[in-house]
Amino acid sequence: MVALNRIADGRWFARKVIPEDVREEYQRLYGHKREAHLKLPADTSRHEAKARLGEWEAEVETRIATLRAQRNGEGQPLTKLNAIALAGRWYIWFIKQYENDPGPAKRWRETADYFVWDVLRDEAPDSYEEDPSSDPHGDWEKAPEVREAVRPHVAVRIPIDVAQDSEMISPTIPI
Repeated sequence: MVALNRIADGRWFARKVIPEDVREEYQRLYGHKREAHLKLPADTSRHEAKARLGEWEAEVETRIATLRAQRNGEGQPLTKLNAIALAGRWYIWFIKQYENDPGPAKRWRETADYFVWDVLRDEAPDSYEEDPSSDPHGDWEKAPEVREAVRPHVAVRIPIDVAQDSEMISPTIPI
């Protein structure tokens, strides 16, 4: 856990030790070898300083996990911002394909029907099948096992360049 402290001149300060196994690479990429530091101006409110501390700590932890994953040839974790950026790239690619010629409405109806009836419905709990109004927000659709089942159906629609960016993403991250 990283502590947030005020130093003598009123500024906020936090530090996090960089683990030995990634120090050299961390220094090469980010300029700090032993510790990462967060410094905030004295006029930063405590509430804002704590929020920025959380964001900073998550960023440093993600950097460390990414370096380890790259070294071990494993999937790397995504920050929320990275996941949003990747989703944005996919969205731009998808929309660009159809902006000049969206094609017949029938194709979009068939695509929607495919996902609803052939993909999602197979994953629906029995209670939902019996009474769909029992879960008006479709909370079951967000369950990790449902996402795992749907992901391959969506993946076939991902372009090569976006797929290459995402192939090193950890499958445990719910995108």
